[in-house]
Amino acid sequence: MVGFFGIFTSLDSKDMRFIVSFSLIASFIPSASFAQLYGDYSVRIEVEGNGFAHYSTVYFSGDSWATDGYDPCCEALMALGNSNQPHVYSQVIAQPIPSSNRMSINAFPLLVGEKHVPLGFLPGTLAQYSFTFKQLWTVPAGITVALEDVTLGVTQDLLSDSTYETWGAPSDAPDRFILHFNPQVTGIEEEQHAVSQRNVSWNADAFFITFNLSGAESRIVSIFDLSGRRLASSKLTKDQASNSVLLAQTGVHIIRVSDDIGHHWTEMVFVKNF
Repeated sequence: MVGFFGIFTSLDSKDMRFIVSFSLIASFIPSASFAQLYGDYSVRIEVEGNGFAHYSTVYFSGDSWATDGYDPCCEALMALGNSNQPHVYSQVIAQPIPSSNRMSINAFPLLVGEKHVPLGFLPGTLAQYSFTFKQLWTVPAGITVALEDVTLGVTQDLLSDSTYETWGAPSDAPDRFILHFNPQVTGIEEEQHAVSQRNVSWNADAFFITFNLSGAESRIVSIFDLSGRRLASSKLTKDQASNSVLLAQTGVHIIRVSDDIGHHWTEMVFVKNF
């Protein structure tokens, strides 16, 4: 994993040397793939206005170091540049929190549920600003990404429209925006019974989910995608208490365990088969 050390400076649209330098550095990293540089999927937030530009990145990684807190190995704090230019940054949402909570590069664990990432914005001067959200194509299918403008009470689906325009002023609250990530699940019942009664455990690796039954006569396990489409189903019994299911697609899946009298248990898992 390539780590991001140090503090990233602001980007002035009149001076593109930073982009060139970073591109050259990345080109000399052995086998520097997108996943190595930006985790498994990411969103790049760019803002332009008043003749300047600035950007930051939020990304999600399946590596064990990625937490909701500050991960100094692979995240970067934001440093303020020209006072007239806009600055956009994300914020750490759990302990540990750095002394400055303005992040130019911010990493989180892979999504298996809702996550709300505070997005700070410092306009610099009174002007109209245009936000563009890039790399959304890397986000797994079935996960929605939305921008909430707390000040105006507006929420925009970024997968439908990845550009947001607004006016900003130095007097605006810096925590004006929130990025919402939400795996959408339809057609799957909510969990109704204690997990201790499920009697099925599982382990997901690169391609398979392996189920194991213990302490019960039988259970039915089913796997769904986020649209509610059934991908696989299998019955576990005492005679065949273990079974592995091959999944052909990467992303968030829903596992439902059912007994013979209609009780069921649901849980989301992330399978990364690339």
